[in-house]
Formats: sequence, C-alpha cells, structure tokens
Amino acid sequence: MACLRSIRRLVIQIQLSILLRLPVLYWHRLDLAVSRAQTAANSAQLTDLTPKDFSEAWNRFIEELSREWATLNVVSALLLSALFAIFGLDTNTYTRTFAMLAFVCSLMVLLYGCTYIIRFGSIKPEGTLRIWVKEMRDKDDSLKMYLWNGGHIMAMPAIWLAWSILFFIVSFFFFVWGPKRSQSEIDDMHNFALGSRISGVEWEKEVHHNSGGRNIRRR
Repeated sequence: MACLRSIRRLVIQIQLSILLRLPVLYWHRLDLAVSRAQTAANSAQLTDLTPKDFSEAWNRFIEELSREWATLNVVSALLLSALFAIFGLDTNTYTRTFAMLAFVCSLMVLLYGCTYIIRFGSIKPEGTLRIWVKEMRDKDDSLKMYLWNGGHIMAMPAIWLAWSILFFIVSFFFFVWGPKRSQSEIDDMHNFALGSRISGVEWEKEVHHNSGGRNIRRR
C-alpha cells in the first residue's frame, strides 16, 4: 500500500512538473476567490454562500481570467510573428524543429484562450463553481482528481504559452550557437528545390498541352 502511494505521488509530481505546476497556482487562485466570498458572507452573518454570492465570486474571477487569457493571446500572436521570421531564415535542423514546436504551442494558446473567453462567460456558477469548490473542500485523494481538475482546465493557455516560450528560447539558442548546415545538406536542398521547379514546369506544360489538345478537338 505504501508502495502504491509512493508511485501515485511520483506520477502526480511528474505530471505537475511537465505542466510547470501552473494548475496548482490556478487552483489556489480559485480557492482564494471563493474564500473572499465566504469572508464577505460571514461578515454579513451568513453561514453559507448563497447563489448570489457564488455568482458574484464567479463573475469577478472569470472577468479577471478573461483579461489574463486575452493578454496571453496577444503575447502568443507576437511570438508567432517572431517564429514566422525564423522560418524565413537559413537555419539548422534543430532551430527549425524547436521553432515548429513553439509554433504549435502558440497556436494552442490561441485555441484555448479564444475558446475560454467565449465559453467561460456563459457557464453557470451554480454548477461548475460548486463542483470545483466541493472538490477543493472535500480533499479528494483519488489519482484522477490530482491529474485533471479545474486548475488544469484554467491553466491550459498559460501552460501552452510557457512551453512555447521555452521552445522559442531553445530555438534561438540553436540559431545563434547551434551547428551550421553542411554543404551537402545545402546542396540537397538546392537539388530538391531545382527538381521541384523542373517538375512544376513539366506539369504546367503537360496541362497546357492537354487543354490545348482538347480545345483543338472541340473546334
């Protein structure tokens, strides 16, 4: 039993490390928002949060997150423009590989950010927020709870952007100090480009020849 508990703890820590521990940060932010609403309810001599308190706490929290996600989208768009500039340069394989990884991560930031801004504003706090608060307060020890919860959902745009920036830094590192292309690699690329152009010209000639023949037969 102790061995299984240790393995579970190891799996949780590995997953959180891959996600840069950002889900924990967002989980605590949600807990703080609910605690503030609970403090306001206690000051008003209420024993529990009313639906109105939940709604106000949720709306304030989502408004804050929406501004944050919009900022992450702007940063991701700026990063995409820098990555497009790298793709246009004569770079080595490592630079292009990590730049492509950063490009994919930046696209995921825009996908998650835009989706969250649109969808989270229409989510009813009586359902989602109460479920997340119950998960936090119940201290659920199940592995599923730790591997995927509300903190993971809210942190997705920040996680993808963080990995995009890290991949971009590594790509820039290889661009400045990485190995240069060998002459054989450059020759292969030139031969491939030349072959592609020749094939394109031959294909265009064939198309024009066939279309010309059909026009002649029609006449």
